[in-house]
Parts: sequence; C-alpha cells; structure tokens
Amino acid sequence: LAAPAPAAQPVATPAATAATAPRVSVVCTGASLGLPGGTEVFEPDAVQRMLRGENRITPVTERDQDRFIEKNLVRLTKDPLTGEGSFLPVNTRDQVIRLAGQKAHFDLVADYGVDAALARSLDITTQLAFAAALEALKDARIPLVRTYRQTTTGKAVATGWALPASLRDSTGIVFASAFPGYDQLVRKLGDNGGDGEGHFDRRFLFQILAMGHSQVAQFLGARGPNTQVNAACASTTQALAVAEDWLRSGRCERVIVVGADDVTSDALLPWIGAGFMAAGAATTKDKVEEAALPFDRRRHGMILGMGACGMVLETTEAAAARGVRPIAELLGAHIANSAFHGTRLDAEHIAREVKTLVDRAVALAGTTHADFARQCVFLSHETYTPARGGSAAAEMASLPHAFGPAASRIVIANTKGFTGHPMGAGIEDTVAVKALQYQQVPPIPNLKEPDPELGELTLSKGGHYDVQYALRLAAGFGSQLALAAWKKIARDDERLADPRRAEAWLAEAAGGRGHTVVEHRQLRFILDEPTAPAATTPPAATATTARATATVSSTDVLARLVGVIAAKTGYGREEIDPAYELEADLGIDTVKQAEIFAEVRDAYGLARDDSFKLADYPTVEKLAGWLAERASATASPS
Repeated sequence: LAAPAPAAQPVATPAATAATAPRVSVVCTGASLGLPGGTEVFEPDAVQRMLRGENRITPVTERDQDRFIEKNLVRLTKDPLTGEGSFLPVNTRDQVIRLAGQKAHFDLVADYGVDAALARSLDITTQLAFAAALEALKDARIPLVRTYRQTTTGKAVATGWALPASLRDSTGIVFASAFPGYDQLVRKLGDNGGDGEGHFDRRFLFQILAMGHSQVAQFLGARGPNTQVNAACASTTQALAVAEDWLRSGRCERVIVVGADDVTSDALLPWIGAGFMAAGAATTKDKVEEAALPFDRRRHGMILGMGACGMVLETTEAAAARGVRPIAELLGAHIANSAFHGTRLDAEHIAREVKTLVDRAVALAGTTHADFARQCVFLSHETYTPARGGSAAAEMASLPHAFGPAASRIVIANTKGFTGHPMGAGIEDTVAVKALQYQQVPPIPNLKEPDPELGELTLSKGGHYDVQYALRLAAGFGSQLALAAWKKIARDDERLADPRRAEAWLAEAAGGRGHTVVEHRQLRFILDEPTAPAATTPPAATATTARATATVSSTDVLARLVGVIAAKTGYGREEIDPAYELEADLGIDTVKQAEIFAEVRDAYGLARDDSFKLADYPTVEKLAGWLAERASATASPS
C-alpha cells in the first residue's frame, strides 16, 4: 500500500505573520509648537500659552482687506442656522476677512543658525518645518553633534551639526503640509522669477517643490525613509499614521514628523482668503469674541491661521536605550477617506471609523470604553463654520457611536478658536500629547451659547483635568480623515527615566564624554576633548600668490577670498585653510564656487575671461593666486 500523503502544511501569509509577530510599541518623545500672533512663532513657552488658551488671532490690515476687494469677489454667504446660501458681491471692507492668525517674528538664519543661502532656497513652510524639527529634537533630548570632513591635506574641517552618526540611518522624516511651496510660487510669479539681482532665480525649483522632508533630512543627516504627505487639513495626523507604520514594520527606529503651513502670509492671504470667502466658509466679523465660536450656536464661519509642529516618534526600545521617559504612547492611528464630497463631511462614515480606532485603543489600553471616556480629552477639528454641514456635528455624533452614553464624560477641547485654522499644520497633535504631559486642557474660547443640537457635552473650561488618554480627529478637503489615540506616560517635566543610561548613551552616540548646550536654539553635544583637530589659521600667501605686484597685496586678496567663502558657506574664517580644495575639502559645489569667484572678481574689477577654468584652481590659495596676479594690473578693489 502506498504511504499516506503528508498532511499539507499551512502557508504563512504576510497577514498571518503580522498577526503573530509581537506588537512594536510606538511613543512620542518630543514635541514642538509654532503659533501665530504673540511676539514670535516659536516662543519658548508656546505650549504653555496654548494650553492656557491664549488668543493668537489678530486684525488683518486695511491694505489686505482692500486686496480682497480688488479680486472682484462674489462671496457665498450661509445662514448660520439653516445653512441656506446666497451670493453677495464684495465691495466694502466689512464684507471681507478682517481677522486671521498671522505669523509674528520668525528668522531661520538669525535664530536657528541656518545658512542664509540655504534659507533663501526654502519656502516658508519648509523653513517652519526646519525650526519645528529642531525644537522637537530638543524636547526629545536628542542633540546634534559636530560633523567633520577629511580634507586632502589629512586635516579635518568642521562642516556643521547633524544627528549622531548612530541615529542617521535609522531616522525617518515625514513632512506634512497642505500648501507646500505655494508662498514662493506666488512671489516668484509676481516678480517674473527674480532673484533680487536682476536674474531668474536658479533656486526656483527648490523653492516651489514640496521638498521639506528631503531638505530637513539633508540638514540633519537623516538617511531613513523620507516622504511628504498632503491630506489637506488632516495632513499632520495622517503623517503620524505613516510614521507609525514605518516604526511597527521596522523600517526605522524613529521618525521626525513636521507639519507647517502659512496661508496668511503676505503672498498667500489674498488668494487663499479669497478662496475661502468664495466658498462661504470664512467669517467677516472684526471682533474675535464674535467670530471664533467653536461649539457655539452662533458659529458662522472660520478664521484662517498658520502654524507649525514637530513630533519625534520612536519605538519604546529606542527611547529606553536613551534613558528618556516618553511623553505618551501612540495607541493607534487611523486614516481613511469617506469618498463623499470635496468640502462636506460624511457623519455616518466618520462615526464608523472613529469607533474602529476607539475599539482598538481601548483594548490596547486594557480598560473599558467607560473608563477610557472618563479620562479622555478629545482634540476637536471644529472650525466653527455654519452649524449645518460643519465639522462639530459630525464629530460629536461619532463619539456616542464609539463610546455610548460615556461619551458625555469626554473633555472636549479646541485650539482653532485661538489660532485660526492652520491648515495642514497639526497644532492639535502636539497639544494632545502636551495636555497629557501637563494635565492641562485649553478651554473652549468665546463660548456663550453652547449648541444644544450637539448633545450633552463636557466642554473644557480650561485648567487642570485628570486625563490619561487623548483622542485626536482631523478632517480635510476631499473627505480626508485621520485619527490618533494616545496614552499618557510622562508627568510634567520629569523626562529622564534613567539618568546614568542617558549619559552613557550620549557619550557613545557622540563619540566621547561631553555636555549638552543650547546654541541657536539647537540642542548640541559638545565633546570635552574634541577628537577632530582644529582647523588652522590661514597662513601667509604662498609662492603662487607672491607673484602679485605691489599694486594688489596677495595677502589682502587671500583674506578677501576667505571672507567671501566664509560669508557664502557659514564656515568660520579660522576654519578655512588656504590649502583646502573648494569642493573636495569644503564641500562647495560648482554653483557656489561660481558665485564666490564672481563676487571676488567683481570686487577687483576683473573682466570676464572665457578661457579661465575654475577647475584648474581647485584650492583656496591657487584661486587667490590667480586673482592676485590678474588684479595687479587693475585699479584698487571697490
């Protein structure tokens, strides 16, 4: 008799493997916040100001009001109670936007030490993302370390600051923005692409592309996965879901999520503001207390805003290895699309999706729906657009569907009443985790007549709340939906779980013992005994430069060239050895070399020489020698 066939072995499918694999825990170890209004975007106490519920909305100038009128707008107006619309031609200032959350002081170069030439190649959204990333890393206690390049002479030249080498390959970046590059595009279209010096700006493509993710990565040396997401006003929360997927799948160990938008800039406000007025979504009131009305029966239109945020997400193991105490655990993030409408919300679909996330988060938290609700703060997306078709009704219907009668115990919070709508910048995402950390929830602003049709709600009055969980809902044009649920870990500023481990990790990551300092608002690690040799002071001119006649001092030419290189690159003058090659040693690309050469050549009044090849003079001293020799027959430099 033939032997019986062996029993068929089950095939391990990816789904089955994922189901049996241990769950990777994801935590937030750092978060930052940039706000409109006030004295500057990234105020040191921006988080505390938002948790207290500080108004950041300011009047729009009469000049900007007149720019709206110049658009020949026909504005859709909606009855705040019935939602019925009518069309109204715009002819006077009282018919246009008169309030907005607008950017105060922000200078990436002066405040954050970023090279001016690099900053000029960035759109404002990317500039804000740079700052948000640096502030979040500081909050996460991840310092930048000095980087060096080995020169052809065997010396090491300092090149900048970046993540510790051991973190670079395992760090990803997600950039979230609804309007990336738009500010620069509008500006460039308005001045024919000018660079300020009479020519078309060769940085044009870098300025208008959505490149914040790659540019932040290049600046920090983060070589992990890298992308940009645009889910309109749900962008940052969707970015958290992308980061969660990367971390749980093992693609990296940490992800820096940055979100930024500035639609109230001088260039964008007339266009984006006109768009929202034409769609009937914006208020034209000139008093904040009559305009910013989340959850109020009188709500009638939104206020435009701006902002930025940064969040560092890590695996629990990565955070523990650094000896830090995370702010909160990400119980889960969820993204979906209602496939419904460009601007309206599908309340039934949203309710189902909220329940999906809530059921998963409650199970992971090991609690009940009632206990979760009793200790939960809900960061609402509410934009205080007219009651009929606005976001408040859809959001408040979703909570009872997910939690049942316990939904009335959830503390409801809103920040758009203080900042205006920051578009894709997830101010609420940072506030969610910081509310857990500090046990403080911002109040519902300007509330006088709670809308009874929203049901029984616990609307935040501000101040202290005992909250262990945070639930965040974000919705965007195009039926975009993104959700996140958090569980509290840290309390107040007790952020070191194991100081000795933290110290040991820093020493290992940075390559030696040292200390952290805050310079240019960056957390930096300074080695007590630098391993890289100090750059030499530029010596006297060599024989190559000595051929210049007395008309022009070769030493002066070399000094001037070194000064120009320092100004164009951000190097200190003492870091530039004349024997260094411009590209191989100093990392100066051919475009930058041409800029440097042109400036020094013009300073000495040298005519263009088509036979000259910059590649024949690769070092600082050789280029200075050629300049000195040619300049000797000309007049003194300007």
